[in-house]
Amino acid sequence: MRDSGLRVSGLQVLRDFEGLTGQLHEYKIDVAKSMLEMARAVRAPLLLVCSTTSAHAVDDFDTQVAHLRKLAMLAVPLGVRIAFEGLSWGRFIDDVPGAWAAVSAADRANLGLAIDSFHLLAKETPLDVLDEIDPNKLFFVQLSDFMWSAP
Repeated sequence: MRDSGLRVSGLQVLRDFEGLTGQLHEYKIDVAKSMLEMARAVRAPLLLVCSTTSAHAVDDFDTQVAHLRKLAMLAVPLGVRIAFEGLSWGRFIDDVPGAWAAVSAADRANLGLAIDSFHLLAKETPLDVLDEIDPNKLFFVQLSDFMWSAP
């Protein structure tokens, strides 16, 4: 990457991270550390993390927030920011307001929000919810090319 002259804007995607417990959580910590090291190696300033779809995750907001906070702390010494996205099919966090609530609660400078227009439209999220988001915490925006048909 360095020799090619290309720049990496972000590394995608750490999946099914928040809400796992026990050995599954420890495994995901190891995966996250590897991805963070890879991000540093290719000089990617951002790691995209999407909300869990795992049947093994627990429905506990405080645990989910603690895991996101831990991930952000792991990324600090590597100079990587974390962009968290609520997948429309996420198990517990499945929309922009839910993702923003988790990011806000985790309260880490290098943890922000990722918004993908696909998931925003799939959940029929009113656009005025975007007014509630601190623009400094909007780390990644993806405009999807999914074709919607009128109902």
